[in-house]
Amino acid sequence: MEGAGSQTGRAGLRQWCRGLRVSVVGGSIGGLAAAIALHNAGANVKVLERRSVMLDEGAGIALRPDGVEGLARLGLNLPKTPEWSWRYGSVRDGNVKVRVEWRTSLTAFTYSRLRGMLSEAAVGIDYRPNSRVVSIADYADHPRLQLEGGAEIESDLVVAADGIDSQTRNSLFPSVKPQDTGITLLRGFVRKEVVERIFPLSVLQKFERGNTQMFASSPKGGWWLGHLLPDLGAGRMFQWIFYLPTNADEQKEFLTDADGVTQRWSTKAEKTSTAAKRKLRETFESYYPKKLVPLADAGAIMVHRNVKLLVPSMTEDRVCLVGDAAHVAPPWATSGASLAIADGVALADQLNAARSVEEGLAAWNNQRLEAARAMLALADKIQNNTLTHPPELVSATAEEAKAWMESIIAPGMPVTVFDVVAQPPIFDS
Repeated sequence: MEGAGSQTGRAGLRQWCRGLRVSVVGGSIGGLAAAIALHNAGANVKVLERRSVMLDEGAGIALRPDGVEGLARLGLNLPKTPEWSWRYGSVRDGNVKVRVEWRTSLTAFTYSRLRGMLSEAAVGIDYRPNSRVVSIADYADHPRLQLEGGAEIESDLVVAADGIDSQTRNSLFPSVKPQDTGITLLRGFVRKEVVERIFPLSVLQKFERGNTQMFASSPKGGWWLGHLLPDLGAGRMFQWIFYLPTNADEQKEFLTDADGVTQRWSTKAEKTSTAAKRKLRETFESYYPKKLVPLADAGAIMVHRNVKLLVPSMTEDRVCLVGDAAHVAPPWATSGASLAIADGVALADQLNAARSVEEGLAAWNNQRLEAARAMLALADKIQNNTLTHPPELVSATAEEAKAWMESIIAPGMPVTVFDVVAQPPIFDS
């Protein structure tokens, strides 16, 4: 039976490459996107996923246009979403003065919803849960996957989509490790009825209008306040994000949950770090608008390390790395899922255009590394100009404020600079 993405057709891989035996290691977003693209092109695809059940993990995901286009190539056509308004401001005198706005196209998802859509589109693909790959032998010609329990699978191509902890990447590039950015992310989702008790209706209406997200910078960190999200599984939720500069000791303390267990990547939402809550409350009480203080106690707080990573090459003979196995940009670049989807779609395209697997992988490697480098460069600019060295937008001239905004977004994006007298603060004094 053909998959849901089969309407893209089977012009697919060239005749020499039809039936190519492809093993995809990892059944998350990047792995499934690559599997569907290659399957639709005529390859014989197996997806090897170490878990028996994929949990509803992760939080919000924002897809850039390249990610939405990639899903459309897989047969998943999404409704057009309104542009998001990104409003930047400075904290001044215990309030937030909005000064700059720009608009971009982002499509909001949750991890579980996006992976569910890809899973439904993967009909006809050999999906194997409980299949943990422990090693890869003979990377050239016909790489062989060694599975836990002793089974072996020979392939013509291995696509490693095994995430930020990729064993494949560690075997190829043992010295390449995730690099901490020095910024820890605290993320909260507050139920609609709770946030309505915290903020007056006038504030919530400001975020409801125009799909707005607002970011404020200060010497003590930066924060986003989102809008009411409709699809997080527990009714409508209000999202907030706080980026806090941290050293290694502070980060370890924040990543230690209420049971005293230190998580290497993030704490569980139901076991929120007491240190993170305390620090958030102290920061809001000492510097930020007092209206934000109740957010520190309004619900569970998820704590995340913010890291970045880029491999020197996304291919080694007939093994390639996609998604977080190859490149990780911190969340303020809103790029992880989009890059992973685009990796998989481009892989099928480049193999189809090439005269051999090796030629296709070489062209694909050059294309995707360029895209990853560009996104990491953007993430560095955003961090340097908003978090590490926050701007003072209130005292800037209109020309200075506009130049600052244009320095960290794509050229040609329309930028609006507000008069701080005519544009009232987000929170009333």
